[in-house]
Parts: sequence; C-alpha cells; structure tokens
Amino acid sequence: MSDSPRYLDYSRSGSRDSEDRAGFTTPIRRFTAEVLVQIFLWSVVVDPVHLAAPRDSPRPLPRDLYGWLNVTHVCRRWRRLAIDTPALWTDIHTTMGQSWVDAFLTRSKNLTVSFSNFINPSVVQDPYRLMADPILAEHIQRMHAITLLQPKYGKPHDDLMQTLPALESLTIFSQFLMFNNTSFADDFHAPRLQHLAILSPQNFPLHASFVAHLSSLCLANRSTPGHIEPGAFYEPLRRMYRLERLCLEDLLAGLNNATDIEPVELPHLRLLRLHGKCDQVVGLLSKLSIGRVELDIACTNIDLTAGTTQTLMDNMSKFLQKYNATFAGDPGLTFKALSVIQCAEIDKPWVSIHAERQDVGPDWDPAWRAPYRVKLDGQQLPQWQIDPRFQDSISAPLSGSFNFSLVFKKAEPKAVLEALDRLLGQLPLLDVRVLRLEGQHASAFFIPLPHVPRVRHIRAYPPTVAHCLAALAYRGEGDVRFAMELAELSLPQIPPIAWVGDTETSKDPLYKQICELLETRITEGMEPIRTIFLQHPALHFRSLFRGSDGAWFGLPETLRRVVKEESTSDDIA
Repeated sequence: MSDSPRYLDYSRSGSRDSEDRAGFTTPIRRFTAEVLVQIFLWSVVVDPVHLAAPRDSPRPLPRDLYGWLNVTHVCRRWRRLAIDTPALWTDIHTTMGQSWVDAFLTRSKNLTVSFSNFINPSVVQDPYRLMADPILAEHIQRMHAITLLQPKYGKPHDDLMQTLPALESLTIFSQFLMFNNTSFADDFHAPRLQHLAILSPQNFPLHASFVAHLSSLCLANRSTPGHIEPGAFYEPLRRMYRLERLCLEDLLAGLNNATDIEPVELPHLRLLRLHGKCDQVVGLLSKLSIGRVELDIACTNIDLTAGTTQTLMDNMSKFLQKYNATFAGDPGLTFKALSVIQCAEIDKPWVSIHAERQDVGPDWDPAWRAPYRVKLDGQQLPQWQIDPRFQDSISAPLSGSFNFSLVFKKAEPKAVLEALDRLLGQLPLLDVRVLRLEGQHASAFFIPLPHVPRVRHIRAYPPTVAHCLAALAYRGEGDVRFAMELAELSLPQIPPIAWVGDTETSKDPLYKQICELLETRITEGMEPIRTIFLQHPALHFRSLFRGSDGAWFGLPETLRRVVKEESTSDDIA
C-alpha cells in the first residue's frame, strides 16, 4: 500500500446503502483506526529474504521490497498504528536477520507466533539455523506453528521436550532424523497439536499419546526407504480417529505378521498419500477402510516379471473397485479430466496418472504428484519438497482428485502398456472431457482413447503427438473409431521444424496425419475437429511451405480454417 491514492471507492462495500450511494468516496484520513488496522492485516505478506539486512543499514532496502511494511512509512499515524498492532508481527523467520527478529518478537507482544529458522532447507550450513536456539528457549511457549531445520543425523530439538500449550503445527526438516533412544514420545506434549510433518525420519514413535489427536500427519522419508513393524503401526493408526490427512512416503508398515490384522477404519480421512514399495503400499491399502478421499498413490519397485506382482496388481484392482464404489451414484463426482505422463527410461520406466473430478479448462496442468525419485526433463524432483497439502496447516483445499504413479524395474514397453490398460479399466472415466498427454524417452506410448469415449479436448505434448494422432485414426474392435466427440486438439509445444521429416519417405508426417484425420472425421460423419491450437500458426504454415516443395497453396482449406493461436503461455520447445 502506498500514500499516493487519497481516496478509496466505497461502492464495493457491504454497507446497506452501498447501492444507493454508488461512487461515494471518503478520504483515507477519515478512516477509523479499526478500519485501517483491518486493511493492514489484509496486506500482511512477509518476504524474509528481502528483510535479511539490518534495519539501521545506511542503505535502506528499495521501497518495493518492504512489502506490507510500506504502511509504516506513509505517515506518523499509520506507523504508530502498525507498530502498536501486535497481530501484524506474528510471522517470524530467522532469515529476516537478528534485528528484524527482535523487532517482530517485541511488537507481537504476548500473541502467539509462527516461527521458522530457514528459507531453503536444502542448505545444510544455513547461518540462520543456529539463531533458533536462543529464540526457542525464550519464546517457544507462545509459538503456535514451528518449522525447524535440524542437523543431519540429529535428534529432535531439546526445546521440544516439554509441554507446549499453544503449538498447533510442527514441521521438522532433517536428514536421517533419529527418534530412537530419545525421550520425544514421553517428554513432548502439545495438547493443541493438529498438524505434524517430518522429513526425513528414519523412524517415528507412532505410539506417542499426542499422535492420536492429530488431524494431519506427514512422514516423508527421503533418504533410504524404511518400514515400521506392523504391530507398532496398525494399532496406533487405529486410534487416529480424527485423522483427515495422512501422508506416508517410504516409511510404511512391513508385511511380516500382518495377515491377521483387522482393517483400520479412518472415518474422517479426506486425503491419503502413500508412496513406497509396491508390496507395502498394496498391503496397507488392503488394511484400510476409507470413504471418499483424495487419493495419491505411488508404487515403486514393480517387477512385471516376478510371480508375486500379478497378485499385487489383482489386489490393487480390488481396492480400486471398492474405492470407486464409494463415489457411485453421484454424477457430480465422476472424473472430468485425465492426465497421463509416461517416461520410458531403460533403468526405471514410470507412469503418472492423474484424474480430476472437477471441470477444468483445456489448458489444465495438474499438480505434480509423482515420487520424488523419478525424473522429468532430466531433473530430479526436489528432495526437500513436502506436498503443499501437508505444509503448515490443513487449510489447503482438496478437490477429490486421483493420482496413481507406477515406477517399474526394467520392463518391456508392451508389459507396461498392458498394466496401464488394466489399471485405467478400473476407473470411471466415461465422463472425461479433457485428456492431457505428456512423455519422454519412449517409442510406444499408452494413449487411453478406449477409456475416454466422450473426450472433447486433447492436449498432447511431444513426443506423444504422433502416437495420439495415430490412435485417433485407428479402428478398434468392430471397426469402431475412438473419441467420436472430439472437437479440439491442442499441440502447444510442437516447433515448426517438427513438420519436416528426416527422410524422403516421411516428409511432413504430422501434417499428413492431421490432414487425413480431419478428412476422415468429416467423410465418416463424426464430430468434426473444429479447432487445432498451435503456437504461432503463421510460423507453422511457413514451415510447411518450405518443407513441402511449394505445397503452401495446396494446404486444405479445412486445415487453414481450424488452426488457431494457442491460448496459453506455453513456450515452443
């Protein structure tokens, strides 16, 4: 907020006479202190990186870097109001620098505060981490949210070993965080604790009394995959009747002596994220009794040549049938969009399937949910990343989406495609209208057109485009065509040069595929494709002219009429 505008328009206010007094304005100087404070509270956005400098520095920070602290530099009245309003100073990061931390702690008075001792958890030698020690020692009793970076191979911070009456959310980042041989289970007491997220624990005392009252629990092991003995896992889980969100990554129950364990009911569960070895994930799913939850599953170490894998896939199919039955009979909860990402690296091929129950636009880009160990575009997912749905609070919205990732050992493409076809056959996809295809390093892609007969928009990224076009032109059993209602096709990242083939026999393969597809759908009386979205259509047409030996004027009128500018901000690859 700045001091340049002198008036605010009241025509949008909720007052009774706002409609009769449309356009009425009042000078800001007449705002009451209560109104100004409320405006200040709405404007609170702390950026600790830009505050990491002494407040008395001879070279003050640029005005735009102060963020909401601009309100303390408008006039004396605003400055006094802001400084005397403790609620504005309750979000504290050590990366602000010592002087700002001291100011926030003083100005927040006796209000509860949130506290963090790092800005980037991957920086092990974070100079601001050690600043936490004296702050925790003095102020931890009034902290309602704590996010800590701890040393590698360390144990929980000593100041956590006490009763913390205000604490509602605790997040700990560490490598190989050790809970064994510590008093954490007995000495840590937080009667109001609702949210707990720990990355990366080697073990965790699920039997601790505070665990039973959690609403959100995230244990994400990003070092070496581990497991918890069934006896130390299922009984504590059975007592978590309030649990709404559960995330377990590579820290799942083992399979020994788990056969006779009764199913665990979690009646309030709304979000379930399980990532780990396939046998452990499937074993846990077979023991859970859940309702309509947002599901995020990743199975690793899948060996399609092993004899036990077939049994695991059978059990997974049974679970999906039971899971989908909870949504049956409600047309508003069927899947509306489907995304399939495939990567056929030789050592570790993987697939990520995401289905959304809400209506989405054609430029839909689902949130990334695959295991952190897989690679996309040659980049490993950040090891320090916690799913945003489990960060800081449990207020992040849920959509009821479905995400399923499969990470295989070495596997033949045909076997992978058969496994995907079987998996998608268990999902209710008849109402899917948007299909998104993406992939890497594969000569054969799974194009799920038989499973989405009513799809209206397909968005395909290289190198899936040619496979998608071939599938659209393919005749299935009984001479049946797929995607009969398809009206729009987006090809957002095809560069113009992609139209030109490398050999004389494959000149302009994509161009020919698209032209034949358009003509076939018209001649066979199917729904015509009304729009093909490309980035910079003129560049594509010029590429066709140069690559087709003067075929510019031979472009079908149908093609020139339906090709339009891509409406999103994707860049040409």
